[in-house]
Amino acid sequence: EEVMGLMDKIRFSLHKDGIIVSDRVFKTSQDLIRSDAWLCDRKEVCPENLAVCAHAYWDEPKRQRTVMMTVLKASSKELLEIEQAFEQARELIKPKISFDDNTEVKETLEARKKLRKITKILSENIEYLEKKKLPIFKYRNMLESVKNRLFEIDSDMLGEEMDTVLDQQKKEQKKKGRRK
Repeated sequence: EEVMGLMDKIRFSLHKDGIIVSDRVFKTSQDLIRSDAWLCDRKEVCPENLAVCAHAYWDEPKRQRTVMMTVLKASSKELLEIEQAFEQARELIKPKISFDDNTEVKETLEARKKLRKITKILSENIEYLEKKKLPIFKYRNMLESVKNRLFEIDSDMLGEEMDTVLDQQKKEQKKKGRRK
């Protein structure tokens, strides 16, 4: 079975990183995977269900990230992209930027550009996960966090002009609503 082969691959990769997945944990993770598939309303497991193993295979909190990335590399390109995009976004969301000089403005514009790209990546991959009937709650929250940070950047940069922009957007949406 494809999933069992991927589980062995994950276990071997983790072992190379010094993370030992015991036989008991490995066996229990098979039940976790089946449960995840069942919760997604499927009768058979798929590679994306392996993502749940990332929560079972780490033994120390500092290794959690390594385990997550190893599991996602083996199981789902889309979930890996989402996690990587959100990791980048997390770094861009943290700082509250003031506009004292041109350097900070330039950095903010670069952060905004990266966040817009991340928004696109998250949206596309969430759509894929929805089609596969996989849980997306966590990823929707990620996307909302990124969108909120984009809004904050726009508000900080535009200041009072942001109200004007928002009013124009509302008017455009109303016009589109009338046309339909």
